[in-house]
Amino acid sequence: MPWAAQYAAFQRLSEICETAALTPQERNRYEESIKVYRDNLAIAERAAEEGKAVGRKEGEELAKIEVARKMKANGFLPNVISEMTGLSEEQIASL
Repeated sequence: MPWAAQYAAFQRLSEICETAALTPQERNRYEESIKVYRDNLAIAERAAEEGKAVGRKEGEELAKIEVARKMKANGFLPNVISEMTGLSEEQIASL
């Protein structure tokens, strides 16, 4: 077994021994702290995913507006721009 693998195995074994030697109260506190850590990690990951989704949606909306501006500048009719971009004619008129 390579040294790095041996080190990882002994590190894990050491952690197991340390938790096995805990008193019931210490073990409960340890398990609760692990639960809190995992919950916080899951919340952070969820927030990052939601932030990406919001950013993606905002980017798509900005792209639609940019295309609509270009179409309007090139003389496309508002109803055609609306059909192609999904923007309302009111939004197009305000560009």
